[in-house]
Amino acid sequence: MLSSPSASVSYEASWTLVSLSSAPTAVRAAAKTYAGLLNSQSDNNIKLIVLEKLEELKGRHTKVLQEILMDILRALSSPNPDICKKVSERSEAKRTSLDEDEPASSKRSEFSSKRSESEQQTKRSEAKRTANETS
Repeated sequence: MLSSPSASVSYEASWTLVSLSSAPTAVRAAAKTYAGLLNSQSDNNIKLIVLEKLEELKGRHTKVLQEILMDILRALSSPNPDICKKVSERSEAKRTSLDEDEPASSKRSEFSSKRSESEQQTKRSEAKRTANETS
């Protein structure tokens, strides 16, 4: 039912699945269906309703929505500024929660320290080269 050609059937199946189960697999399937509807439907009202449902899911299942963030961002191609605004607001909130993730934070600091070491090594090499050229 989630992959039904009818948008209303897919929407209702997703809503029912999330209402009956909070298992990550069920939520992931519903979120992917919502993202698919968001990108396949031309009616802006449907897109706004789907974005609201995704917002509801975000409150309880942030990690699952982080997995489909790129699918949600595809809706930015919509010519409607309201859709683009809502998508960017939703994705910014998800990105912020990703930034607060401790493993990501430690990787970021590790990357920064390696970049600093690399920059210092480059400066030393340039200083040696300049010293050799002037002598």
